[in-house]
Amino acid sequence: AQSVVAGSISSTTAGSISTKGNNRYSNNLSLTYKQMEECEEVFVAFETENGTVDAEYLPTMVPALVANGDPNTKPTERELRHLSRAIQANDQELDFSLFLHVVAPYIRRANVKFSKQKIDAAFKMFDVDGNGYITASE
Repeated sequence: AQSVVAGSISSTTAGSISTKGNNRYSNNLSLTYKQMEECEEVFVAFETENGTVDAEYLPTMVPALVANGDPNTKPTERELRHLSRAIQANDQELDFSLFLHVVAPYIRRANVKFSKQKIDAAFKMFDVDGNGYITASE
């Protein structure tokens, strides 16, 4: 497996990621730059010499990417085994682009819920009397 070096992209990902300007990762997957970097780090840890990852490793890889999200939105082992079998049944190995498309929904799901929790907590800090409204005096 190749390692990720600050300021560089592994040879596997170079063909599937834009390097325009300061944004190495140009995508339509609604992932942040940091999330894309984390995906690359996990991908290269399992990458084979042909630049792909065997789908059997998905049950290990996806939880590493959603570890900081809401525990209630994390994929179950059953979901991940099913996903892995579906990819293997189609004789597909995961290149970086396919890997991103597979994991992006799990990352978004984990982080959207987590963000809502943060917003709710912030609202409760200002809603001093707990009535569900923030008044000028609060």
